[in-house]
Amino acid sequence: MTQSDSRLLEICQLENQKLKAALATVQQNLAESVASNSEAIGNFHRLEGDFTSLVEKSRWIASEVVELNKQVTGSSETTESMQSCIDDIQGLLGSIVEISDKTNLLALNASIEAARAGEAGRGFSVVADEVKELSKRTKQAAENTNIAISTITSESLRVRDSMRASTEMCDEIQSVVNEFQRKLSSTSQSNQRSVEQVTYTSDRIFMSLAKLDHILWKVNTYLSAIEGEPAFDFVDHKHCRLGKWYEEGDGQQHFSRTPSYPELESPHAGVHSRTLRVFELIEDDDASSDELYQVLKEMEHNSERVFTLLDRILDEKGYTRSFDDVA
Repeated sequence: MTQSDSRLLEICQLENQKLKAALATVQQNLAESVASNSEAIGNFHRLEGDFTSLVEKSRWIASEVVELNKQVTGSSETTESMQSCIDDIQGLLGSIVEISDKTNLLALNASIEAARAGEAGRGFSVVADEVKELSKRTKQAAENTNIAISTITSESLRVRDSMRASTEMCDEIQSVVNEFQRKLSSTSQSNQRSVEQVTYTSDRIFMSLAKLDHILWKVNTYLSAIEGEPAFDFVDHKHCRLGKWYEEGDGQQHFSRTPSYPELESPHAGVHSRTLRVFELIEDDDASSDELYQVLKEMEHNSERVFTLLDRILDEKGYTRSFDDVA
């Protein structure tokens, strides 16, 4: 190797080290963004649960107000009907008083005639006096009842007016509750759209982070090939960030049903296995540069496949809502 080639190799090593450091910083920032978004999504979901509970309770209140309105309206109608019956009773009492007055008059005439009859009419006079007394008592009872009915009428009218006011108040309350429920439902829907928007953003950031992880992985692999020794600790494809996401994290939970999801494991494993092969080759003094080049080429091919599948999986998730109307 000439001095010029040696200097060029040093420059490449320096550039790769600087690139590695810069990418690691971006990687850390993206990882922090994903963590922050995950916390925000959790808060949104808790808020969504609160909204759902409030919407259900407001619906219950609205239904109760409707039922109360029906009962108050029914009571008001009953009061109106009762007032009609009271009017009928007062009419009957008036008739009783009128009959009592006529009976009293007849009893008085009977007493006069009995007095004219002398001794023969004495028994009839006793009967006339009893009829007269009964007539007075009947009239008095009717008048007392009429007084009581008048009091009931006054209270009934007061209850009727109260019922009417209650009905109007129930209508106002129902209108307020319905408006509250409408706004609450609208806010809940906006919150749901916000949740989806933040989730979509978080998923996109994670996909970008996964791509950056792969870029950094490849930089480290190339740096290992240049320096002739491993530049980082090797982990298999199940224990890197993307592997954990795929096997047991949000990927498994939210993306496993997409058609392209099962295809991701093979090229992802291919990237890691090719790096492992690079480590083996740089420790083998008999390994050729052509074989190393071929392995790195295969690593790039698998990495490109991983990138394509990550984009496709995100598209297949089905984010179909428009986020433009989210307040």
